[in-house]
Amino acid sequence: MIAQADNNAPIPMVFTGPVATTASIVLGKLATKGESVAFKTPVGDLAITFDATIVPTGTLLSTQTCRAVITETLPFTVDGAKSTGKFAGAPGTGRAALRVSGDLTKFSSGKCDERQSGAPFIPRTAVGTFTATIKLTVRK
Repeated sequence: MIAQADNNAPIPMVFTGPVATTASIVLGKLATKGESVAFKTPVGDLAITFDATIVPTGTLLSTQTCRAVITETLPFTVDGAKSTGKFAGAPGTGRAALRVSGDLTKFSSGKCDERQSGAPFIPRTAVGTFTATIKLTVRK
């Protein structure tokens, strides 16, 4: 949903604030403006719609080790009409952020694989952080 992932492993999420619950996210294709996603939690589904198309920003940190970092931020709107349970009818806005670092493949020429399409990190070196902040008004 937000970034390329090699093995599509679910990433656990913890919700704090007016609704404390858990969910998971599977990172897949890049998010596009107008795309909707529902996070299924034990207390209901939280539906969101992306307000922009994501544009990843990458930085090569070391040409020797090919260490790199990719960051992505994406604004979204909570869709209370599509949300269920404790999230039903709740309006809100938010911003998701993803930061992944790791080593890129190094070519025999000594150059790092920095393809614009998002060169994959070597899996055993990748570390990622996904956070989201939501301003949410929960209906009682």
